[in-house]
Amino acid sequence: MAAKAAAFTLFVILLITAFGGTLCTFYLYSEGCFAGGTFRSSRLINTIAEDYAYDIGNAYDWAVTGNDQENEDMYLQSMRNNYSQEYSNFVFELKEEDGKVLFSNYTEQAGGTYVSAHLYIGQNSYLVDGFVKDQLTAKDEFYINNQIFTALSSQRNAIIAISAVSWLLSVMLALVLMSSFGYKKGKDGIVLSIYDRIPLDLLAAVTLLVSGLLILSSGPFEWYPRYLNDTIGMSVVPVLILSILLILLICASIRTFAVRVKYGKWWQNTVVYKIFELLARLFTNRSIIWKTVILFFAYIFINAVMVVLLFSTGGLFVLVVPAGLLFNTGVLAALCLLVIQMRSLQKAGEKLSDGDYEFQIDTRNLLWDFRTHGENLNHIGQGMTKAVEERMKSERFKTELITNVSHDIKTPLTSIVNYVDLLKKEDIKDEKVLEYIGVLDRQSARLKKLTEDLVDASKAATGAVAMDLVRVDLAELLLQSVGEYTERFAESNIEAVLGNTETEAPVLADGRLLWRVFDNVLSNVCKYSQPSTRVYLAVEKKDGNVTVTIKNISKFPLNITTDELMERFVRGDASRTTEGSGLGLSIAKSLTELQQGSFSLSVDGDLFKVMLRFPAYS
Repeated sequence: MAAKAAAFTLFVILLITAFGGTLCTFYLYSEGCFAGGTFRSSRLINTIAEDYAYDIGNAYDWAVTGNDQENEDMYLQSMRNNYSQEYSNFVFELKEEDGKVLFSNYTEQAGGTYVSAHLYIGQNSYLVDGFVKDQLTAKDEFYINNQIFTALSSQRNAIIAISAVSWLLSVMLALVLMSSFGYKKGKDGIVLSIYDRIPLDLLAAVTLLVSGLLILSSGPFEWYPRYLNDTIGMSVVPVLILSILLILLICASIRTFAVRVKYGKWWQNTVVYKIFELLARLFTNRSIIWKTVILFFAYIFINAVMVVLLFSTGGLFVLVVPAGLLFNTGVLAALCLLVIQMRSLQKAGEKLSDGDYEFQIDTRNLLWDFRTHGENLNHIGQGMTKAVEERMKSERFKTELITNVSHDIKTPLTSIVNYVDLLKKEDIKDEKVLEYIGVLDRQSARLKKLTEDLVDASKAATGAVAMDLVRVDLAELLLQSVGEYTERFAESNIEAVLGNTETEAPVLADGRLLWRVFDNVLSNVCKYSQPSTRVYLAVEKKDGNVTVTIKNISKFPLNITTDELMERFVRGDASRTTEGSGLGLSIAKSLTELQQGSFSLSVDGDLFKVMLRFPAYS
């Protein structure tokens, strides 16, 4: 506390020094000191001479036309004594407009700086012609101000330097003080005093009022002096006291604002905020349109009242203008707060639209319907999260069901396949029976393939597939796969056209799983390609990726989307007349993604295109 008090005292001293030095610098500049001017060439000597002339004219007019005519000679003699050569450096003649000399302190031929003035005092007018003596022997205003002007002029560079250093040090000390405000020994965090708990806008209004009263109370005093030593007309001490009070008041305002900002949420401790908070409670059950209309007309009404007060009572100018500025600033702050809250709601909507259903809005600081809307968005996120969890649970249940059913089917299916094999080995002559056995053989093989596909689809979807990632040449693997399908392509009258398979295209993958992917895609080509057409297969290395493209013409109209084709149990022929389970592409996609690749389809009319992309392995 002692250190803060010492620093604050030093800050006030520096601020007063800087302010005083600035005033002195401005004064010397206005008097032409920096341009080589002297006391004789300054405005100050003319100002003092004019004041002397008015004092002389007033004194003479009062002595001659005053009520006490009997003592006129005594008053004139007193003037002669006051403006004698011993007490005054101003040698003058007071004349009527026709040139008649009424009063003079000439005792000899005078010379110096010439000064003249035309005076209008009451019903009379006078002329004053005079000189400020070259040698200022009498210790009057000319002498004293000349001494002060000369002293300041000789130290003008030092005054500028001291003023600049004082301003710099005061700013630095102010920053240090602001950083230390609010802390107390033995307590953590910012500690608010009683002064800091006063509503900020109320404190600001009182500060402005007190500042205005201090400025108004300085009306009898002159802030810009006629003479530097005019203690009667200038009243330096009262002005200095008022200046110090204003500086202390401003410092106290800066201190409390710094403490409130560091404490946080300073705007909540304001009368305007509390009024809006009260209005929010009153308008909770009103529709948003009515709330807007009422607030708008309340705002217009308050401003209208302030305008009427401003123009009807000029004396309240000091109060009405700051109050109006404070009120409208508060309204602007409230509008900014509402915009910020709308932005937070917009951000929440963007998060939800991006699929971040766990995002929650902090509704504690939201007002009115914004809080309700924020809570609704939170509930939407919670509901969507719950729905997604239920969907995932359903998917896991279906996958587990498929896996379990497939395993349960495999046991009796194995028996059926084995017994069909045994029947085929028997020497059966009946053609009808042989036909039945052939049907059983084909359908049991198809059912076995379907069961295997179901198990593979389940494993691929859940990621429960063992992988051995090694370097695999996609171009070579594609050539081998096409070689395996040569006979099936020939049966379907399909011509395979290979491109860019001569160069190596290494990737990091499991060769067994990649073979299954190619097997499913090429099997799909054989089943659904238009006979007597071509299938185009190509491998391309580009931008650090290896892309395999397979294109063929479908013999069935592709009237479904690629997303639907990727789903399980979906086939391109709606009549389902071809063999297959509809799982091939889904399995191929899952296996590709398990190996950090991507699997995409595109359909253009009857053109069916598959693209597999893997990061190139170097």
